[in-house]
Amino acid sequence: MATDAKRFYPVFLDLYGRLAVIVGGGAPALRKAKQLASYGADVIVVSATTDPLLAEAEADGVLTYEHRGYVRGDLAEAFIALCVDPDPELQRAVRDEAESVGCLLNVLGVPDWCSFIVPSVVNREPLQIAVSTGGVAPGLAKQVRREISAQFGSEYAEYARLLGEVREQVFSQVESGEEREAILAAVGQSDLLDRLKAGEHPTAATLFEQFSTGTDTEGDAT
Repeated sequence: MATDAKRFYPVFLDLYGRLAVIVGGGAPALRKAKQLASYGADVIVVSATTDPLLAEAEADGVLTYEHRGYVRGDLAEAFIALCVDPDPELQRAVRDEAESVGCLLNVLGVPDWCSFIVPSVVNREPLQIAVSTGGVAPGLAKQVRREISAQFGSEYAEYARLLGEVREQVFSQVESGEEREAILAAVGQSDLLDRLKAGEHPTAATLFEQFSTGTDTEGDAT
């Protein structure tokens, strides 16, 4: 009888200024290093394999490339670690150290040894939609991500940004909690997204004025 899959708690991590260590090289290490660095992590890649692309990324300031084999102690200061090397003995050694120092760990292709997994992500920053099957069926997660990506186009990035900027203005300029709620609800229920899809680019200040005074873009009372 098959055992129940490990269940992972969905969460977004703040990696700014935190150390991320990647053990192993090649394309997986470079890809994950760039992803981690894009979220503000300080990335060290430890790999005995000579890799010109990792060296180039180090020259560009993306990561620190330690051209050597892994040794115990490499995770001593790490907040998060990833092992992308396929060697089972190396994977086990990295897992053992991660457990001993309390470091979050992802072992590529071995979900049972992971304390976290990386989901498939639709990025319309600041909107991010993460999809995961807990490592059971990564192909399905990618398929669902593609379907979601087709539904949520690039206009959602501007939409989310504008909603956030309007919210900031509402909270800084409107004292009444009831009025704040009413304005934000009106913005959310408006045709703003359709306007963005049509190529309009209203500013947050314009939107705040529009909805705080109770008028729409044509000046009709709402």
